[in-house]
Amino acid sequence: MIISITGAGGKTSLLLYLGHVLSLKGSVILTTTTHIGVKEIPKYINTLVGTMSEIAADLENLISSERIACIAKGIENDKFAGFLPEEIDMLNENNISDFILIEADGSKKFPIKGYGINEPVIPKDTTYHVVVVGAEIFFEPLSEKNIFRPSEFFSSANIEKNSLPSSSEIAFILESPNIFLKGTPQSPKVKRILVINKIDLLKDKKHDRVVDETISKLRKYDFVWKTSLRELKWT
Repeated sequence: MIISITGAGGKTSLLLYLGHVLSLKGSVILTTTTHIGVKEIPKYINTLVGTMSEIAADLENLISSERIACIAKGIENDKFAGFLPEEIDMLNENNISDFILIEADGSKKFPIKGYGINEPVIPKDTTYHVVVVGAEIFFEPLSEKNIFRPSEFFSSANIEKNSLPSSSEIAFILESPNIFLKGTPQSPKVKRILVINKIDLLKDKKHDRVVDETISKLRKYDFVWKTSLRELKWT
């Protein structure tokens, strides 16, 4: 099973949390097709760095004993550099682990993002495409303050800069093939999960109403999770 995580507003936190939960059910490999900060991976998770052929034997031994491991192709500027999506697909075919969790997108810790030409980087054999968005999209005006790559975002979002989006506009953004669902695998076997993170920031009932109205308008996701990863709350 390949779980590819894209979007903005908590991808690495979700990767680590799901990795912990799934390691109770089977063996887990954590990796990326982009970059992950070296310091973001806890020291208790062993990390192997090298090409797939260089780490293959050690990975198989490590995953059988520890049940969870992180792999990367290299280290660049204090970040783990990831593998090509084709390499992840080949790793999956070798059946070394039960789950492969991938951070397949970058957002520099912004809660919302616009997409460049080559983003995201999702393996074609992905089983679950998990899209993360920060709860800020429901109550903050959209601007350079909360959007990574704002020019790309506003060119696709059909919304005025510095405006507070309606539930219909948010639903469009979340399901747009040029924004949050850009690059999603088209196989009928792929399940799509929207994760609305940082719901602890929603302090007003009208914010909750916008969230619920938005969810009611979504048609392209199989599941929607409302979470606060920092408080480990899920609905």
